[in-house]
Amino acid sequence: RSRPSRAGAHRPSMTKCFDTASQRYLTWLADQALPLFAGPGLDPLGGVFEALSAEGQPEPGAPKRLRVQARQAFAFARAEALGLLNEGKGASDHAWAFLLDHGLQPEEQGGQRSFVHVLHADGSVMDPARDFYDHAFVLLAAAERGLRYGDPAADETAAHVWKFLDRLSHPAGGYRETLEGAGPRRQNPHMHLLEASLLCQTWQPTARSVADIKALSGLFDELFWDAERGGLHECFSDDWQVDAAAGHIIEPGHMTEWVWLLHQAQAASAGKLQTLLLSAQRYGLHRDAFILANQHDLSTGETGTRCRLWPQTDHIRALVTLAEVTGDERWLEQAAQGLEALHRLFIEPAAPGCFHDEVDRTGAPLSIHVPASIIYHHITLADALLRFQQPDLP
Repeated sequence: RSRPSRAGAHRPSMTKCFDTASQRYLTWLADQALPLFAGPGLDPLGGVFEALSAEGQPEPGAPKRLRVQARQAFAFARAEALGLLNEGKGASDHAWAFLLDHGLQPEEQGGQRSFVHVLHADGSVMDPARDFYDHAFVLLAAAERGLRYGDPAADETAAHVWKFLDRLSHPAGGYRETLEGAGPRRQNPHMHLLEASLLCQTWQPTARSVADIKALSGLFDELFWDAERGGLHECFSDDWQVDAAAGHIIEPGHMTEWVWLLHQAQAASAGKLQTLLLSAQRYGLHRDAFILANQHDLSTGETGTRCRLWPQTDHIRALVTLAEVTGDERWLEQAAQGLEALHRLFIEPAAPGCFHDEVDRTGAPLSIHVPASIIYHHITLADALLRFQQPDLP
């Protein structure tokens, strides 16, 4: 797919440690993790299992979040495009068909159709709530399938999402979380809608995707980013004031996701991207293990000791982005450190194809299930690693 201009940027030579760590990670993903999740991870009843056991066995009967079906439909399609998964379309089709057949439901009032929040294992509706975050991932999956397969359902699905988002639009900017507007407003679903909008712009450019990219990138500077503290606020009141109850908690992993997104949107200078990444490391990086914490408390100055896998993949992707933008090999050296820690603490101790979802800062595992949703994070990291090596990948 087309990529943003990188005028003035030069690609550093590949460091040996980074190259070795990247290839080990990509080999594990292609040979072990993807065959597991695109094979036994597919539920014969339809869709994908929410999680596997620590031994890599399906856990039938568990509820299925809609966002996980959308993430897997995206991830399997992208994995096939990257050459990491044979028959990726079949696995993507399996999740996508379940999502459309069971998740797209008429609403109680007005009869419009949008996607429900959680399904029972058999596809019946468990939680009929309509959620902003879920719809952002449905749009991402639709754009990927439209781009890769020319899927005619992608256009119709995207139209459903955009109509739903129009109804969530808030006069103060951005979108409400639900049609009822319940709960604090969060930066996280806006971040993933920017991701989906960027992919829509690659798939079939429209004035809508251009406007969304500009507006969502603007929210980062106007509302989400605290320049004084160098932190990314997560939760807000209805009128975009930092939430009194949860506004002091920041998630360094989301800060590293924004590094990649702002670069893709051409909405930040190299200096701004570097500031964002260094702030994420200052608040969240346990340097002894080189793993990123889940949270930092601005009110106490304490960094949490729990570390999920997904902040590690997004941290590494951000480091590769900085290497690409600046041509500075120190970022690749840190990416190699991150890949080594990911392998040593999250992948190597787990069963073949599995991974620990969460560890403490010493590497002791804290999770007992292997969530399917994390495959999305593995694929976005793999995409960045492969495109760094092969910029002309479609």
